[in-house]
Amino acid sequence: MLEQLTQTLIQQFNFYGIPCLGSFIVAISFGIFYGRNTQYARFFALSLGFWILSLVALIQLIAPCFPVLNPAFYVPETVLDIAVAIVFTFAGGFFLSSLFPSLPRFSRLVIAPCFFSILLMGAGYGLYWLNLSVLEPQRIPTLLIGTSLIVAAFAFHSVPILNQRAIFSATRYGILALGTYFILQAFHLISDAQNILLVLYVLVAVIVLLAQLRFMQTTVLSTQAALEAEKKKKTLFWDIAPFPILLTKLLDDSIVYMNDACQKVLGLTDEQKNSVHFSAYFVDEKKRQELIERTKTQGIVDRFEVELNSQNSDKTLWITLSSRVFEVEGELVLYINFTNITEQKETEQELFIQASTDTLTGLYNRRQFFALTDQAFAMAQREHTPYCAIMLDIDHFKNINDTYGHDAGDLVLKHLSDVMRQTLRKSDIIARWGGEEFIIFLQNTTPEKGIHPANKLREAVQATSVTVGDKVIQFTISLGVSASQTPDVAALQKEADLALYHSKENGRNQVTLYDESVAQMHPEGGEA
Repeated sequence: MLEQLTQTLIQQFNFYGIPCLGSFIVAISFGIFYGRNTQYARFFALSLGFWILSLVALIQLIAPCFPVLNPAFYVPETVLDIAVAIVFTFAGGFFLSSLFPSLPRFSRLVIAPCFFSILLMGAGYGLYWLNLSVLEPQRIPTLLIGTSLIVAAFAFHSVPILNQRAIFSATRYGILALGTYFILQAFHLISDAQNILLVLYVLVAVIVLLAQLRFMQTTVLSTQAALEAEKKKKTLFWDIAPFPILLTKLLDDSIVYMNDACQKVLGLTDEQKNSVHFSAYFVDEKKRQELIERTKTQGIVDRFEVELNSQNSDKTLWITLSSRVFEVEGELVLYINFTNITEQKETEQELFIQASTDTLTGLYNRRQFFALTDQAFAMAQREHTPYCAIMLDIDHFKNINDTYGHDAGDLVLKHLSDVMRQTLRKSDIIARWGGEEFIIFLQNTTPEKGIHPANKLREAVQATSVTVGDKVIQFTISLGVSASQTPDVAALQKEADLALYHSKENGRNQVTLYDESVAQMHPEGGEA
C-alpha cells in the first residue's frame, strides 16, 4: 500500500505539483506588500486568489491518495471536478475584486469575491451548456481563471499613484502572461509542459518582488523628500524669525542650528558657531543641568533666566529663554528661543546698587545691612555657627573736616572703605552706619576671635595715609566688638557701640570687647 501511495503521489505531483508550489510562491510574493494603501488592498486580493489556486492544486494532488488509504474515502471524479470548479471561481472572484481596491475591507474581501464568483459560475455553466467542441468541460475553470487574470492585469495600467505606473507595468505583463497561458492551455493551444508553467510562476514572483522593492524605494525617497521639504520650511521660519533660536544635541550639547539673530546676540562668526558647545557659554554649569532636567520633567520651560559668557567680550550676557525637547533626524535636541535681557539686568543692578549701597563709599547702606544680616542669622541658626559685630569710627574726624575740608574728609572715608575691603574677608558684611561710623558683621566668628580682625584692621589703618594735594593725612580708628549671640541686630549693634564708646573714652586707636563691665561703665552709651 505504501508503494502504491508513493506512486500515486508522484503521478499526481507531475500534474499538480508545479501549480501548487507556483501558486504558493506567487501568493507569498503578493502578500508581503508592505504599503497600507490601495496597492496593498490590490496585492492582498491577488494574493488570496493565488492562495486558493494553491489550495485547489493541493486538493487535486492529494485527493486520489485517500482511496489508497481507505476505499471509503473515494470521491467520484465528477464530484471532485465540480468542487474544483467552484473553488476555482472563488479564486477568480478575488482576482476580479482586485479591480476595486478602494472598496471597504468587508466588501472587498467578502461581498465582491462572492459576487464575481457567482458571475464566473454562471459563465462557466453557460460555456458548459453551449458544449463547445473545442473546449472540454474540465477545462472551463482554467479558461475562467485565465480570463480573470487578464482582466486583473489591466488594473495595473492606471495605478492611482503619481509616477508609479512604470513600477507596476512589469507586474501587469507578468500576470497577463500567466493568464494567457491558462487560456491557451484551456484550448489545447499550448502543451501542458510543467517547465513552462514553472518559469511563468517564478517570473511573476520575481517581477512582483522587484516591483515591491522599487515601490518601497520610491516611497522612501518620496518620504525623505517630504521630510526635507518640511525641514526646509521649518528652517526657513527659524531663519527669518526676529528672535534668537538655538538647537543643541542633548547627548553632547553640540550646536545643531542657530539662526542669524542668535548668532548676532552671541557675537559668533560663521566658523565659531560650528565649533562650540552651548555649555561653554554658561557662567554657572549647574544652571544648564537645571534647564535640561526641568525640560525633561515639564516638557516645556518658559522664562528661565541664565547668565552666559561672551566668546568675544569680557562682559556677560543675560537671557531669558524657553525650551523644549524634540527629535530632529533621529537625534534628541534641545530647542531654545530666548530674549536678550542684559540691558534690563544692568538697569536692575544699577537700581539695586543705588538702593542698597552708600553713594560715597560703595559699601552697603544700613537698610541692606539689616537685610543681609537677617539671612546670615538664619544660616547661623541652622548651622549652629557663632558670629559677632564690630562698630568703628574715625578718631577726631571733625578735626579732619575742619582742618583739610570736607572733600578731604570724603577721601578719608573712601580710603577707609578700601582698607576694610582689602583687610577683611569677602564673607564679612561691611556697611556704613552713618557719618564716620561703620559696622561689620563677621560670620562663623566668636567675639573673642573677632578681636583679631578688628586689631588687624586698626593696624592697617594706622599704617596708611591719605594724600590731599601736598598734604598727608594720617588717621586712626576706634573699634568695639559685640559679645552675645543674640539674633537681634539692634541688640548686637548696641553692644558693639558701647564697646566702641569705651575705646574712645580710654584713649582711642584701640579695640574693646563688650562685657558686663563695659555695660556698667557706660549704661547710657554716647560719643567721645
